[in-house]
Amino acid sequence: MTENNAPIIDFKGYSIKNLEYTREVSKIKNYKAGFNYVPSVKVNNDYSKAILTLQITLKRDDENFGIDISIQGQFAISSVMVKEGKNEIAKALFVNGTAILFPYARSIISMITGLDSSSTVLLPTVNTMELWKQSKDNNNQ
Repeated sequence: MTENNAPIIDFKGYSIKNLEYTREVSKIKNYKAGFNYVPSVKVNNDYSKAILTLQITLKRDDENFGIDISIQGQFAISSVMVKEGKNEIAKALFVNGTAILFPYARSIISMITGLDSSSTVLLPTVNTMELWKQSKDNNNQ
């Protein structure tokens, strides 16, 4: 925790920006196979607020369906983190923000797939620290 035990990022809520669930073969073929997950971060000019977007796609050929969801979480950034700078804010959002936001996306996907069939999809958990390391490695290449 930081000064006065305040959180470094404060989750303000989320919204679904895009949600597509399909069994149409013509659409499914455009999806990347398997479970794919891409987070992205946008921070305002004074670093006091940020948006974390999770783009998730899932394609299961054996069950002939595809899911594409984009969910955005809004966060307030603590003054301690603002002093740390943009890189530390991005790390906090990739690691902690993803851990906060991912269960919402997981729940939405489970709910949608459960409405369509008896085989509800439960997404795997995500190692957010490893995700951050991969992101840094990709940016350094």
